[in-house]
Amino acid sequence: MNIIRHVVTMEVKSRGIECELGIITRADGSAQVKQGNTIVTCGVYGPVEAKSAREKVDKAVVEVIVKSETGLPGPYEKELELLMSSCCETMILTHLHPHTAISVSIQIQSDNGSVIVCMVHALCCSLLDACLPLKTTFSAIKCAFLSDGSMLTDPTTQQEETATSQLTYIIDRKGKLVASHATGSFDTEEYIKGLSVASSTAVHRTDFYRETISRKMSRIKQ
Repeated sequence: MNIIRHVVTMEVKSRGIECELGIITRADGSAQVKQGNTIVTCGVYGPVEAKSAREKVDKAVVEVIVKSETGLPGPYEKELELLMSSCCETMILTHLHPHTAISVSIQIQSDNGSVIVCMVHALCCSLLDACLPLKTTFSAIKCAFLSDGSMLTDPTTQQEETATSQLTYIIDRKGKLVASHATGSFDTEEYIKGLSVASSTAVHRTDFYRETISRKMSRIKQ
């Protein structure tokens, strides 16, 4: 069976991304990422010795906690925890740290759209800041489809409310799909269109991570 991927060429519009590393002093790695008015802070703790009840002999155990703006977790936060946990399990080389535990805490400080994208960028920056071994870097982009068939990238909350479907793609440095999150009604053509756009942004996110780490290293050398 041959799968045909449609290559989509379009201008990918995105709000500016800002990142500050080491924002949580007690964490082994941390980052605060701002994308427009959406702000997420992430802290990574470990690897540390795991409790016997949770210990795995062949790899590290990864636990992710997502906190909302109000601080009260609900079904949506639990859904996000599963998504971020899957991402961590896929991208962290957990087999290099058997018998240990890695904890990730993600705090949503302000949600003005595309919050999962902001979470993914904060997570990757925090893992890099903690010097944890990764298969590669990863990033995300959100596509919102409107009733007229047009597509928006990096939608705000107001734009999300008018969308018929919302697709968030988590991709690695080479543009390969790691995970995705979807809401609303969409067809295969729309999914593939969004994935093609997401894959095309991978190289730009790699440059963003490189520049972020370089800025921190420059400050350390000073």
